[in-house]
Amino acid sequence: MLTVSTFLVCNVAMNTTRTPKKPALQDWHRADIKAALEKRGWTLRRLSQANGFAATYLANALDRPVPRGEAIIADVIGVPAQQIWPSRYEADGSPRRGLYRGGYDNGRHYLDRLECSVRQGVAGSKVKSGVEV
Repeated sequence: MLTVSTFLVCNVAMNTTRTPKKPALQDWHRADIKAALEKRGWTLRRLSQANGFAATYLANALDRPVPRGEAIIADVIGVPAQQIWPSRYEADGSPRRGLYRGGYDNGRHYLDRLECSVRQGVAGSKVKSGVEV
C-alpha cells in the first residue's frame, strides 16, 4: 500500500529525472515598453516627432519589425533592442530577415528585386579594357 510519504518520494524522483525545457525568449509586452519610456519622460508620439518621424512611426515598432525605430526606443530605455525583441534578432544581434510570426515579410520581396536588378546590371554591363562603359 502506498502512503503519502512514498507517493511524494516517487513523485519527486520522477520530476527530477526530466530535463527542463529552455524558456522561450519572449518579446517585452507593449505596455512594459510604453511604461519604460514614460519612466524616462517620453511617449511614443513625442519620441517619434523628436526624431523627425511621423507621430505614429515608433508605435509601428511595437507590432512589427522596424529596426530603426527599435534602435531609437532601445536607446531611450537603455536596453539593447535584442533584449526587448529577441524574436526579431539573430543570436549575433543582426535583424532577422524573412517571414515573421505575424506573416509579414519585412521587405523580403524588396530585397529579392534589388538582388535581381543588381545581377542584371552586372550581367548587362559592357567592360572594355578594364573600364566599365
